[in-house]
Amino acid sequence: PSHHSPSIILSVHLHNDTPNPLLKNSTSISNDLRMKFNSIPLLSFGLIASSSNAFTSRQSLTAARSRPSWHSVWKMAEVNTEPDIMEGTSQFENWFKGISGAELSSDVSHAAFSSNLRGLAISSKGKQSWQSSGELEIMKVPKSIVLSSNFDEPNWDADLAQKLWMECTKGPSSSLAGYMSLLTRGWSPSDLPSLPPSTAPDALRHWTDEEKKPLEATDVGRRLLDLMDRQNALWKEKFATVNGMTFEQFQWALEVVHSRAFRGDFGIGGSSIPPAVAVGVPLVAAIAGFQYYYQNPEPSDAIMLGFGLVAALPTLFNLIKTAPPVAVLLPMIDSINHLEEAGSSIEYSPLSDSFSLTIGQNCVVDEDGKSQIYVSYGQKKDTELLLNYGFLRDVPLEGDASTRRKALAEAFLS
Repeated sequence: PSHHSPSIILSVHLHNDTPNPLLKNSTSISNDLRMKFNSIPLLSFGLIASSSNAFTSRQSLTAARSRPSWHSVWKMAEVNTEPDIMEGTSQFENWFKGISGAELSSDVSHAAFSSNLRGLAISSKGKQSWQSSGELEIMKVPKSIVLSSNFDEPNWDADLAQKLWMECTKGPSSSLAGYMSLLTRGWSPSDLPSLPPSTAPDALRHWTDEEKKPLEATDVGRRLLDLMDRQNALWKEKFATVNGMTFEQFQWALEVVHSRAFRGDFGIGGSSIPPAVAVGVPLVAAIAGFQYYYQNPEPSDAIMLGFGLVAALPTLFNLIKTAPPVAVLLPMIDSINHLEEAGSSIEYSPLSDSFSLTIGQNCVVDEDGKSQIYVSYGQKKDTELLLNYGFLRDVPLEGDASTRRKALAEAFLS
């Protein structure tokens, strides 16, 4: 698996409003108000290369998550012992299944695929269902357990990082306790000042001076290190906008945000219409219009047209309103690793107020006697991978941190 990015952009919150060639075409969904999205890159400088914001009969939600597929469960380099990569998964799955509106196929669960990689696996029965139908919906995530921030704000990532850390510090009393258990792999507030394991322990910011020396010897390596310095400076500026956390805690949370967040123009931010209103207004208008029509021998066309306009108001509002794009953390969906050719789709439905994941072609791969589920995020350059995630495609990340980083540096410079 590998990750994607059309480029590394250094200007804070700079948007590219031209159509993105990485954005797949969304398929129309009839008889439903669901909003479908496919993935585009979320750059860890707090920026996005977005598609043009055109509204049709449904809104397009573009997922911009940037999450490492090889190492997202590893520890921070500062921690001396490697925690179990499956730590927290059982608690998370039990918590998730108990959430109102959450759905997870009984054929899907977390699994370890190497000493340093965990993801989601599907049973042989589930795999057969996927193969026979060509696609399979495997989960729904209610918005009630989704952390979000306004992506139009320059410090959207800092805001989301602060919300995430506040939930971590609540421990068992957090409404997202199960999700926090998964992200921190069993860490608890009583462990402070120690930090939870990092989601990106081999990202370049964690390398020692000795491990960076091969990069310093080449032009391409020095450019990468310069990008890292500028990113670190930007993160320190963002830290000044938050409260109640140290910079080390902020960095941990910001790594989670930039390795797992989605971005979408899907109408849940700003003044979007609540699902009950979006569904209730057309329904009431339809019932009232039906009763008026059959109770009056000569119904007025103007009145009937009025009923029709009332029924259409929520849709018209969604077409013309300018609700800000929102960055979100989606529990369970963000447990899935990346494969570029995987034909997956994620949809947000205002009717159920939840996100659903459907796996299609190339989304299931047999590995070491297990069937791993993948979703696709597009393409990422090696500079982005090393800067934020600490892995490169086709580079085995085995052994201790020093061994892994040596292999990464050699592969990057080759």
